Amino acid sequence: MRGKQFHKILSLLLILSLLCPLLVGCSGKNEERKSSGSQIAENKLHEQFTNEAIIDEKNFEESYIIEHLLFEEGIYEYKINENTISQAYLIEVIVGETTNEEIMAQLPEEIDDYEIDWPKVIGKFAVGSSIILAVGILNHLSVSTYFVFGSPVAVAKDALVGGAIAVVMNEVIRGVKDGKFTQKSTKKYAIEQFAEGYMWGAITSVLKIASKNFKPLQSFKLATGGKAKIKADGSVFDNDGRLIGKAYYDKESIWHLVNEEAQTTTIFDSAGKESLTQTGIVLPVNSRLRLGTKATATICYTDDAGQVFRKNKNLIPNISYSIKGYKYRTDKLGRIIEVKFDELYLNTKHRLNIADNLIDIGKGFAKEFDQLGHLIADLFGGDNTMANIVPMGKTVNLSTVKKIENGWAKCLKEGGRVSGSIKVIYSGSSFRPKSFKYSYNMGDGIVSKTILNK
Repeated sequence: MRGKQFHKILSLLLILSLLCPLLVGCSGKNEERKSSGSQIAENKLHEQFTNEAIIDEKNFEESYIIEHLLFEEGIYEYKINENTISQAYLIEVIVGETTNEEIMAQLPEEIDDYEIDWPKVIGKFAVGSSIILAVGILNHLSVSTYFVFGSPVAVAKDALVGGAIAVVMNEVIRGVKDGKFTQKSTKKYAIEQFAEGYMWGAITSVLKIASKNFKPLQSFKLATGGKAKIKADGSVFDNDGRLIGKAYYDKESIWHLVNEEAQTTTIFDSAGKESLTQTGIVLPVNSRLRLGTKATATICYTDDAGQVFRKNKNLIPNISYSIKGYKYRTDKLGRIIEVKFDELYLNTKHRLNIADNLIDIGKGFAKEFDQLGHLIADLFGGDNTMANIVPMGKTVNLSTVKKIENGWAKCLKEGGRVSGSIKVIYSGSSFRPKSFKYSYNMGDGIVSKTILNK
């Protein structure tokens, strides 16, 4: 590649980590999704990047990449002009029945979101063989390409990571050169005689799927020109060491700095650059956010209004929250004590699997044959998490409560309206309800029923 064509390709690649980096998975399900990678018009490209320094061709050579790999906190990184181009984990396993679990144990918890078909990956190698896997991302344009490469353990670690990055990077360059980009289904490579062995790899389509970098952001770039440091627990301090808020990270790779004292929310992009300050505490609604930068970050959940109502596996005590239009209250222990429904509606979507288990919801108080009971049934769009679910006796769940719900559904199907509330009564500090008090109106007056949780 020479001259203007090469410069155009390299200029395009300068955007690699300047825009939002997004992970993609490489399972069959993801392969069916349409690509949302986008091309930037040539005139716009030159308008924005003509003043950028041209990247030297050597940056894409395997030997150069291997030589300039950085290894920190268990993550391999490759940078060009201080911009993080690629990050990767290395995993060593023996192919067998528990290989999937061993791989997952060595990767960040968020990897679950990308539905990687691990059996398909490790199926390329014989049972009992020792293999080494490079699992990583390559940032380009407004998305990222996700890759998985594997080889016998005889291959040097740096060689595997560097080789994988080189293959993916040059695939991107070829895509840009051909004007197509990697927008097709997963590309698979079998590369013989690679660093003393065989390497198999998969490069996904360019898909815009919510994600995050492997390595967490360490600081924000303030509009005033200064920097603010992000601590592991999400606390953010300015240059003078003053606490200026807490940093929440969302699925769109956007940071939200919440300053409760000033009642402001400042938005930062995935690179930590400030973009907007809003009045009030403004977080994404009905979202799963990370508070903190490490693997131990607190997972926070927001309601219909963007209010955090749950942290990790616990509902926040003494709070009122709204999920799918239904209003809930918790007590001082974080137990649901009431849900109100101004108007039930029939759920036309498929049933959702329950996201939490009986141990987390019941906190050890559930009985042997208890079930996960929805307060607002899935039939009416009830949430599928501990925000709406309590330990419920089998007969109560499948018979007593079911009869009430069937009556509500019949009323709605006939064009009626159902409103009311359910109060949840506990004994002592137990997280297993003692009873339920139903109060509802289907148009003929209020009906009240008390149900013992037997």
